[in-house]
Amino acid sequence: MPDGGPPRWFCPLECGQPRKNSPTLLFLPGMDGVGLGLTLHHKALGKVFEVWCLHIPVYDRTPFEGLVKLVEETVRIEHAASPNRPIYLVGDSFGGCLALAVAARNPKIDLVLILANPATSFGRSQLEHLLPILEALPDGLHNAVPYLLSFVMGDPLKMAMVDIENRLLPKSKIEQLSGNLTALLPLLSGLTDIFPRETLLWKLKLLNSAAAYANSCLQAVKAEVLVLASGKDYILPSGDEAKRLKSSLRNCTVRLFKEHGHAILLGEEYKLIWPNRQEFVRMAARFGATIVPFGTVGEDDIVELVLDYNDLMKIPFVNEFVRKIDSTAARIRDESQGEVANQKHYIPGLLPKLPGRFYFLFGKPIETKGKEELLKDRNYANELYLQVKSEIKHNMDYLLKKREEDPYRSIIDRTLYGAINSRWQDIPAFDP
Repeated sequence: MPDGGPPRWFCPLECGQPRKNSPTLLFLPGMDGVGLGLTLHHKALGKVFEVWCLHIPVYDRTPFEGLVKLVEETVRIEHAASPNRPIYLVGDSFGGCLALAVAARNPKIDLVLILANPATSFGRSQLEHLLPILEALPDGLHNAVPYLLSFVMGDPLKMAMVDIENRLLPKSKIEQLSGNLTALLPLLSGLTDIFPRETLLWKLKLLNSAAAYANSCLQAVKAEVLVLASGKDYILPSGDEAKRLKSSLRNCTVRLFKEHGHAILLGEEYKLIWPNRQEFVRMAARFGATIVPFGTVGEDDIVELVLDYNDLMKIPFVNEFVRKIDSTAARIRDESQGEVANQKHYIPGLLPKLPGRFYFLFGKPIETKGKEELLKDRNYANELYLQVKSEIKHNMDYLLKKREEDPYRSIIDRTLYGAINSRWQDIPAFDP
């Protein structure tokens, strides 16, 4: 079925029924126009906001000014209905340009902008170079479009290398790289079905006009702006663009996610932060200890993080207290590298939540007794190290998935069960 019709709003079913007096959140999509960029966050956002997502059909040819007027009309209607509530505009890439344009044209409306890798940097990106190539491309070379896209998104080889550990043996690296490329190339070929050449050409021209329009009116934006920028965005120079926007906008805050790619809104709530050194494996081998991969989730069901390190550092007097704690704390991983070495010591701001449940999973024990070669063979130690890391990540992923199936995750449900059955210790969970 062709994706036709005019641009339109939809409310994701996962968000559920909005609460009374919930503020409105309008999601403005990227170049794809699908409107599902927040799909991992629909359920959580639905507890706070009335979420509307803009869908721009593949075959729609509404110019940028027309899309601005569509969003602007919705913003004004919502503002007229609830003039004392802010309206949140979440713009992903192209949607970021759309959000800035609407904010510039409506300075008296209380708007809050969250821009994820905004495409205001289109003129300095690889995407701009794709436009003349597509215009000159003969019809018979239509199948080359997905591979041009892969050039824009990043070298396919580099994309396939993203999750390959540097410490793997050469043979293991080649095997994993081959598997990644095999999975990646059919996906790139499938882009021809989503974006025919003419459609992609239109989208790029639309993006070009959107960036020009948004950049021309930055000084008129009075809304509060939060820019979410990726450190590994191979489509747009998002890190540099975030700095430029911070200096150009009146009220702009930037959050940089160094390890994220272009699709920053498709991140995960749980992330395994792992040291780069495998010393614990060699220590276990020295004493013949047994390593038990262990994963747990559930702390996000107990408390809500409301103030992290960056938030605390913006509060006068509190920031000095935080610096003092960090400077006097013992450095356990002072020789480590990567993200784990950059962790700050501080007491976060937490708010209690209606308690959920903790979930624990112990993996298969890994024996090191009799494996003294681990002490001398770093490659062997690294293989075991990566095996433990993989097991722990698998445990966490499994628990995150299965807890959604737990009918007694909420303390209310567990209380009712206990009241009826009088056996608190036997309250069931999900089926393994």
